[in-house]
Amino acid sequence: GKTVKLLADINLGDAEAENDPDLIFYPIGYWNSEETYEKNPNATEGVSSGFYAFQGIFDGNGNTISNFYQNTWEMKGDHDWYDAKLQYYRDGMGLFGKILGGTVKNLTVDNFSCDSEIGTSGVIASYADSKDGNPAVFENITITNCNPRVYNIGNGGIVGCAGWYSRNESLGNKDYTNAVVFRNITVDQTNKISALWGSWGVSCAGILGQYYPDSDCGIKLENCHVAAIIDVNNDVCSNYQYYWYRYA
Repeated sequence: GKTVKLLADINLGDAEAENDPDLIFYPIGYWNSEETYEKNPNATEGVSSGFYAFQGIFDGNGNTISNFYQNTWEMKGDHDWYDAKLQYYRDGMGLFGKILGGTVKNLTVDNFSCDSEIGTSGVIASYADSKDGNPAVFENITITNCNPRVYNIGNGGIVGCAGWYSRNESLGNKDYTNAVVFRNITVDQTNKISALWGSWGVSCAGILGQYYPDSDCGIKLENCHVAAIIDVNNDVCSNYQYYWYRYA
């Protein structure tokens, strides 16, 4: 229910933050039940983490947020895919983690990039969904010079995934008044939405990467313009030509 208004451009420091890990920007709303992701040989379960949902209005006021980079391997540090206690950061990439019934508007994002394995990625938000009869709204947004790169999950120029949080609630009876709304959106030709090496289950798109049709969440697009490069033709197609699991 709160309104946050951006009063100036913000330069988050570095679109290639591997040069300085202290510049890595975690999505707004991210929380972690441990102060750090340090290895704990005595742990019995994995790290519990995720996103607090933003449910207010974020008004960019015509300003630009620029130059930030995220990387699932660097954000958690040392990891081990085969041990749940030590698995790397998988919560999501983007400016926000989760928008539920909230609004982001009047904003430009420039020069965001990420490298992610199983971390749903959207330049504005990893996840979006309706909440308590309120649609999630993305309005008057321009995306420039961004290159989210993802392995095995949804990847979008605005939102990575919609419908995840309202899935199965009203199967077959979608209430499109509660749709995730994209209005007056521009994702121009300076952007590239990419599937990383070896991706077998990634869906890439200029606006919304992944959608769950068994949800109570519809999708509404008004006056949206996409000219981004959708880069899903990588080594899986050449090396494993019978496996076409990537979607654009």
